[in-house]
Amino acid sequence: MTDNIQPEIPTAKLIENATKSKEKYLDLSRRELTELPKEITKIHSLEDLYVYENKLDALPDNIGSLNKLKRLSLSENHLVSIGKLNNLTVLDFRYNQLTEIGEWVGRMSNLRILDARYNKLTKLDPNIGNCKSLSKLHISYNSLKELPSTIVKIKTLQELDLEGNQLTTLPQELHLLSSLKLLMLNRNPLKKLPDDLFKNYGGLIDLNLSYSQISTLPNSISFLTSLQTLDLSNNDFSALPPEIGHLQKVHEMNLNENQLQSLPPEFGKLVSLKEVQLEGNQLKELPTQIENLTALRKINLNDNKLTSLPKEMSKLHLLKELYVNENKVVQLPQSFGELKSLAILKMEENKLEKIPPQLGKLSLLESLVLSGNKLKELPPEIGLLCSLKEFNVSENKLTILPPEIALLSNLTELDVLDNPLKSPPEQICEEGPDFVLQYLARQLRERINQQNMANLGDDDDR
Repeated sequence: MTDNIQPEIPTAKLIENATKSKEKYLDLSRRELTELPKEITKIHSLEDLYVYENKLDALPDNIGSLNKLKRLSLSENHLVSIGKLNNLTVLDFRYNQLTEIGEWVGRMSNLRILDARYNKLTKLDPNIGNCKSLSKLHISYNSLKELPSTIVKIKTLQELDLEGNQLTTLPQELHLLSSLKLLMLNRNPLKKLPDDLFKNYGGLIDLNLSYSQISTLPNSISFLTSLQTLDLSNNDFSALPPEIGHLQKVHEMNLNENQLQSLPPEFGKLVSLKEVQLEGNQLKELPTQIENLTALRKINLNDNKLTSLPKEMSKLHLLKELYVNENKVVQLPQSFGELKSLAILKMEENKLEKIPPQLGKLSLLESLVLSGNKLKELPPEIGLLCSLKEFNVSENKLTILPPEIALLSNLTELDVLDNPLKSPPEQICEEGPDFVLQYLARQLRERINQQNMANLGDDDDR
């Protein structure tokens, strides 16, 4: 049987064919090329050229003669400079060795997308302000220490990605980029933001300021009325300004790993919020206004200092995932039985002494993890959790497991280890979950039989 794989057409032949047939598109990617044949500059019809994943360290000197070229992909080469390509609309040179974007960029008046991620850029030429058509500027993971103030001339700019540079300050005029929809400033040692930064950002949808050593937000954050995702994780915030309440379209917010000691009452105004991450803070309590976050699906409160959860949380009828691991919660409100959509409840390493029987109402609950608490007993209503798949009560103070656990027909993971159990006895528990469930099922049958016998006796007496 012969192999049907066609041999690769030689590069020179591809270029020759493209020249003759006046091709608009040419793909020379992944060919181990160390240089581009100079004949490529004769394909005057060329509009799209793809030469990514080669070993190029330079482009032909007369590459500029391709005056119809609009889209050029040079990513993953070894380039240190770019030629004169004034008519480009898309320039992609990710993963190269460029140390600066020079004055040549100012001649690219038609450029719409510039992707220079993962280079060695230390400088962005002021002439970039002449790129009047630019809508996406992605220069993450370089070594930029400052931005030219002329960048604010690019009124068409919608995406500005500066992640992973060495910026310590931002131009005061940056607020003039009023068309921005995405702003990525994360992983820069910024520490402080200009006071007016957000005042013209009414159209901004995505803002990432994580890992930036910031401790305060400017009041101008109140202007972000279209914002949908906000990442402030891994900073030094000890408080949030009341203006945070103006972000009424935010549906995802990440505040992990800060120093937050409380949330302002205005947090309850974030009525579109679907997911909030608050892990690794210093929260001691939650505001009662949390009841207004009726769109909330997921909340992560792991690794805080909470001693209780407000009963008002029971109003979060769409909540599916609740994580409260590594806190100091002593008891759950009885009203938590009203969290009808809850599928995951994880409260490892708290100080729970009991759980309310009302938890048995959570018919959609699939995962209940209560390991590392101080539980002495479980309510028989635990057997009503008809959707439960994972149940972990290891490392507690349980002496008896309710036989009703055997009614959990969907259970696939059961962990009751490291409890001073007498029923089931230790040797049964050591055999594994299946033996525990069999033991509890026998107990349940025996109890039902006893009840039936007792009922028969009552009938005879009558």
